[in-house]
Amino acid sequence: QTQLGMTANARNLELVIRRFASSDIDELQTIGKKLYQRAVKVAPSVILFVEKNEFDSKTYKDFIKFNHRDSAFKEPAKRTQRKNQDSKLVDYTENGDEKLIASMICKVSNCSYESALRQVKSLSDKQKLGYIKKAFRYARLYDTVLREFEHAYLTYELVLSASCFAQLKRHRIATITTQVYNPDLGVTVPHTIRQSKQADLFNRVMEKTEKTYYKIYKQMPQIAPYILSQAHRRRVLLTVNIRELYHIARLRLDATAQWDIRALTEQMVAQAKRVMPFSLLFCCAKDRYDFVSKQYFKT
Repeated sequence: QTQLGMTANARNLELVIRRFASSDIDELQTIGKKLYQRAVKVAPSVILFVEKNEFDSKTYKDFIKFNHRDSAFKEPAKRTQRKNQDSKLVDYTENGDEKLIASMICKVSNCSYESALRQVKSLSDKQKLGYIKKAFRYARLYDTVLREFEHAYLTYELVLSASCFAQLKRHRIATITTQVYNPDLGVTVPHTIRQSKQADLFNRVMEKTEKTYYKIYKQMPQIAPYILSQAHRRRVLLTVNIRELYHIARLRLDATAQWDIRALTEQMVAQAKRVMPFSLLFCCAKDRYDFVSKQYFKT
C-alpha cells in the first residue's frame, strides 16, 4: 500500500467517483464511496452523477465479447523477454519536421498553414535546421519548449514493468491505453539482481508468483494482478506530442532518473529522432542540455 495526495476539480472528482462505482473491484468501490462522502459535504451542487452506470461498467466488457468472435485478433500466449527493445514506434506525424516548422511560421506571419507548408517543403535541410535553432536560441534547461511543438505526435507500443509504468503514467499530457499486466510478457530483472548473481533466485520467485496468479485468475480474474510483482509487465500504447517528449526526456534521461524508465526513454527518443531529426535536435536529459546546446550555439 501507499499514501496518495490528490488535487482535483469537481468535474474530475465526479468522474473518478463514478468510474470507481462502476468498477468490479471492491477496493475501488470503497474508495469511491469515501471520496464522495467527503466531497458532497463541500460541493453538494456540483458532485451529482456518481452512481454506477452502464457506459463505464459495460463498454469495454462488450468490446471484449465482440473481439472474441474474431480469432484474427487473438495472439497465442507465449512468454517473451523483449530484452533489447521495450519501445516500438508504431505511428507518427509524417513529414513532422516540415509541419512543425510550418506551424512556427504561422505563428509569426499572416500566411495560411497550407502556404507555410509549401514554403517549408522548398527549403534546404540547412534552412530547416535554422528554424529549429531559432526556437532554442535563448532556451535554457528549465524553459518549456514552444507550443508549436505540439503539432507533431508520436505513438509508441511499449512493454514495461509495473515500476516503470508507475513513473510513465505521471506524464499526463499524453494518451495512454493500457492492457492488463500479463505474465506472458515476462519480467524486467533489475541490474542489481543480475550483478549480485541472484537472477536465478529472482526468476524462481517470479515463477511461484505466476503460478499463484493463474490459480487466482481462474476464480477471480479481476483481482489476479494484485499478486504480480513490480517487475511484471504490461503492454501500453502511448501517444505524445513532441513538446511532451522533450519534457519526458529532460526528466527521465537525467543521470538521477530511475534506471528502468531511463532505458525506455532512451529507446523512445532514439526512435523519434530517426523520423523527426530536426524537431528532436535538442531532446536530451536536463543534465546534458547545456552541452548539447553549446554544440549548435558556439560563442
